[in-house]
Amino acid sequence: MTQGTHYRAQQFIDAIPNSGGIITAIAQRVGCSWHTAQKYIVAMPTVAQAYQDEVEKVGDLAETTLIKSIRDGDVSSAKFYLTTKARHRGYVMKTETEITGKDGGALVVEYVNDWRPNNPTVPAQWPADSEAPGEALQLAGSGAQVAQDNTGHDNSSREGG
Repeated sequence: MTQGTHYRAQQFIDAIPNSGGIITAIAQRVGCSWHTAQKYIVAMPTVAQAYQDEVEKVGDLAETTLIKSIRDGDVSSAKFYLTTKARHRGYVMKTETEITGKDGGALVVEYVNDWRPNNPTVPAQWPADSEAPGEALQLAGSGAQVAQDNTGHDNSSREGG
């Protein structure tokens, strides 16, 4: 492609059918770069509509193939369908996430606000912390302790603290 080459929207519209929505295929058919094809798809409403129609056509084809697999008794296809298209029926993939600190270590909790009664921004009816200022707090399940100063901030990494 030479600098300053201009294309017409119709060239892209004609190149889109049966491309599968693959921009590289569209660009090759037009004789331009991938980036040029992408720019025309984004900037030109008629090209964008033709592109979206092709993408939807391929999506329908994929769903048709999936339904055929389900009818043929493919359990993994059925599970996939249920966890995507039938989520509203309660078929969801359950995921569990374990949250850890750096390199899988203990999770470090840092106080952002001081909730003790001597803080003027805390309502007086709120109970004081059970830990006295300056004591280390045990983090549940971690075996680690966090040292605090009298403001409730972590002092474990400060020198002399």
